[in-house]
Amino acid sequence: MVYVQISRNVPVLVFLFFLYFGLVQIHIILEAKLCAILGLGMMGGAYMTESFRAGLIAVDKVQIESARSIGLSPLQILWHILFPQAFAIVLPNMLSNAHAILMETAVCGFIAVPELMCVTRDQIGMYYKTYESFLMLTVSYVVLLLPLSLIAGYTERRVRNAQFGR
Repeated sequence: MVYVQISRNVPVLVFLFFLYFGLVQIHIILEAKLCAILGLGMMGGAYMTESFRAGLIAVDKVQIESARSIGLSPLQILWHILFPQAFAIVLPNMLSNAHAILMETAVCGFIAVPELMCVTRDQIGMYYKTYESFLMLTVSYVVLLLPLSLIAGYTERRVRNAQFGR
């Protein structure tokens, strides 16, 4: 609970700075890529945790009571009743969270992890082609994120239609 609240309420950049620059003060030195993976992973994990929690809560209590009445064990209820229904509810949100995490990678350049924005800045510095470089950056993000966004939208429509019998 504390982990989720801290991870969701601290900006990613602040968390990355803490991992990269702050831990050095207590003699814990991490590589920049490891800090980026940990920072984005912890942020993404917190959001995914909340998504799964909400999905499990969204499953109707009647489902659990019905499973108990036919003699299923708690593990069987979790595995065969709760998880499949919760996963269907959570899947669109998971894809949306993955989309947000991919967009947040742009801040990793501040701790010396070469990502798209840093490469673009380097290209502008070497070739002085600002417009072309930013155009390629935009195209790169669209190519990476648009398919994920379309899949998330499609999945959300499918789940919504499945719930209401369309």
